[in-house]
Amino acid sequence: MGCATSCSLSVGASASASTVTTGGSVTLSASCSGSDCSGATYTWNGPGVSAQTGQTKVITVPTTAGTYSYTVTVVKGSCSQQASVNITVTSAPQTCAVNRVRLWFRAPGDCCMDRLNGAKIQGSNNGSTWTDLYTITQNGTGSWQEFTFGNTVSYSSVRFVASSTGWGELFELEFYSGTTKLTGTPFGSAGNSSTDNFDKAFDGNTGTQWHGPTVGTVNNAGLSNVGCATN
Repeated sequence: MGCATSCSLSVGASASASTVTTGGSVTLSASCSGSDCSGATYTWNGPGVSAQTGQTKVITVPTTAGTYSYTVTVVKGSCSQQASVNITVTSAPQTCAVNRVRLWFRAPGDCCMDRLNGAKIQGSNNGSTWTDLYTITQNGTGSWQEFTFGNTVSYSSVRFVASSTGWGELFELEFYSGTTKLTGTPFGSAGNSSTDNFDKAFDGNTGTQWHGPTVGTVNNAGLSNVGCATN
């Protein structure tokens, strides 16, 4: 139905955000200008929204990514006007909460495997305040070992911290969220020299080792800017 010549009604539609992640909420708003706006009714339609009334409306967007259109119809007497707004729905980012660590501590047949016992896995979102996520209570084996724990919080940085008797002593260190290996920028404390610096724990080579110059919890190695690998 069109607006009669005597009607004074101009309608617009907007959203509180043009891009929303799947399953998120957004507020739809209708604007009206003209002398006939007073007393007009507002009705919204769109994906998941059927004949819902109100000049503003909080909706939950679809759970599938895409671009969706929402239309408001404004009616005053015999006068009707419509306006639409598009919302882009994007997939929610993958959660990368570390809950598994895979590491290689010292070489087969080495001494001092008990130095792994007491090492910690920690997470941080500012690089200065760290939260203990897991304490290792086993000795090293000189081969690959895996440790799982119940963390559900995503951190921008994760790290391994040596025990009070440890020197780092890792040949390799990997962080996982379930079966997904976490990516990021390696960081850590220095080694004795460039040949045994912290980066050796992340080079994919079980023939190179990170070994700190002194004993204790000052030795740490981890990843910043943590994300989930796509391959």
